[in-house]
Amino acid sequence: MTENEMTMEELMGDIDKSMTRLNQGDCVEGTVMSNNGEELVVNLELMTDGVMPKSEMDFEDGSSIESVQVGTKMQFVVLKEDDGQGNVVLSRKRAVALDVWEEINQSLESGLPLHVKVTEVVKGGVVGKFKGVRFFMPASQVRLERVEDLNQVVGETMDVVAIEVRNKKDFVVSGRKYLEAQRALKEEDIYKTLQPGETVEGVVRRLADFGAFVDIGGVDGLVHLSELSWKRVKSASEVVSVGDRVKVTVLNVDPEKHRISLRLADYVNNPWSSVNEHYHVDEIVTGVIRRLQPFGAFVELADGLEGLVHVSQISDARVEKPSDVLSVGQEVKVKILGIDAEQQRISLSIKAAQDNDEDAYTAYVEEEEEAPSATSTLGDLFGDKFKDFLK
Repeated sequence: MTENEMTMEELMGDIDKSMTRLNQGDCVEGTVMSNNGEELVVNLELMTDGVMPKSEMDFEDGSSIESVQVGTKMQFVVLKEDDGQGNVVLSRKRAVALDVWEEINQSLESGLPLHVKVTEVVKGGVVGKFKGVRFFMPASQVRLERVEDLNQVVGETMDVVAIEVRNKKDFVVSGRKYLEAQRALKEEDIYKTLQPGETVEGVVRRLADFGAFVDIGGVDGLVHLSELSWKRVKSASEVVSVGDRVKVTVLNVDPEKHRISLRLADYVNNPWSSVNEHYHVDEIVTGVIRRLQPFGAFVELADGLEGLVHVSQISDARVEKPSDVLSVGQEVKVKILGIDAEQQRISLSIKAAQDNDEDAYTAYVEEEEEAPSATSTLGDLFGDKFKDFLK
């Protein structure tokens, strides 16, 4: 038997298939046999052929009946079992509608994105069509942030997800929900790959009393006030504005708490890079107390340069709390005990500076005592000399 010859079983199968009776609403696949611009004649591999009038073509995707090529396989829905001439009447747009609702239901169940175009503003939101099916999107669901003027999105194409279906006539979508899902995926990826020490670019999204939030690719990180500048700043607005593009250095990444700590990277004149040129161990300098902690006082020596006076280095007398003897804003003299530029630490002592002052005063007094008194007479100074001279 040649490969072109059919077995009896195959032949009977084809006969059974050709005898299959179609019912209204059935979905069938057929091959276009001819196209005269007004209707398609379709081979359904049955006893009868199918006919699809131009009115049943799907035009929502921009296609036209003239564009359909002979030999194209397509899905159709049966409109009539017999048009009176023995042909089955078919509809392409009904078949497309079935596929559309399958997509919509998938979006509703699994978050499958739908690509839609907004066509009109209505009360409470916007509307449009997805492959011929009308959708409504509430104003609160258009974007992550509230859109004050919905006319701005008319004509815009965007990805959305279905959130409610209404009796197979229309459905409700959300652009915000899709964007939130995308942001969550980006966050997960960023939290996995971002490493402390990296320098990245971002955009300042909002300012707070305690710092600035910077978008670094779909995830917001915080630049605390203390990390905005080497200078002491009271407000983030002194350094950055919303919308500024900045370079930041990653300080810490906490995937569990979804927190990223950042530092503004484009610092100017980092004082720690030249601290050893301007300050030296055992040098006595003047500074201002900026913070008090139970363990000591932080003294600002210059913009961006703070050193710690440990509680044990405040006074020779026992000090329970630094706040008992010191106050924020107070100017003090301190002695530099140690400098670690790499770790950005300076150890200071108030009592050592005072001891140094006392030592200097004692040395001065001793020197004064050893020096001739201003009230001494010539006799006191040269008495022995005169005695020798008179002998």
